[in-house]
Amino acid sequence: MKLSVAVALSHQAKLLILDEATAGLDPTGRTELLEVLQAFVKDQDRGILMSSHITSDIEKIADQLVFIKGGKIRLSVSKQVLLNEYVVARIRNEEVHQLTKTTIVAKKADGEYVEVLLTDRSEVSEDQLILNRTIDDISLLLMRGDI
Repeated sequence: MKLSVAVALSHQAKLLILDEATAGLDPTGRTELLEVLQAFVKDQDRGILMSSHITSDIEKIADQLVFIKGGKIRLSVSKQVLLNEYVVARIRNEEVHQLTKTTIVAKKADGEYVEVLLTDRSEVSEDQLILNRTIDDISLLLMRGDI
């Protein structure tokens, strides 16, 4: 993969399309490759379209996230908006109907509770919030939950 990226960079490419670019690399190799990719897009004149199941790598490098399930886009959002404005909450089943439907991005039943990804933090109380969520947590909710 490192060789493929090096070849693409040598041709002054404006867009790299990478599928699982860091898969199979050890942590040092992954870090080095991500640093090269970040340098590639630094001038804002070039871009990368990268698919990956290694969400920690995506969290390090991505500006825009697109979550796809079953060939359909589940969510397209900037990383900053997703991490700063969206919230994951755990609420009782009987309280779901009190949420504004347009703020619900995904939900997943978990016994007498439901985990919900919302676009509006004011929909839930502080004690219902799941803090320190990662893109991996959100991805799991989007992929395993219902819209």
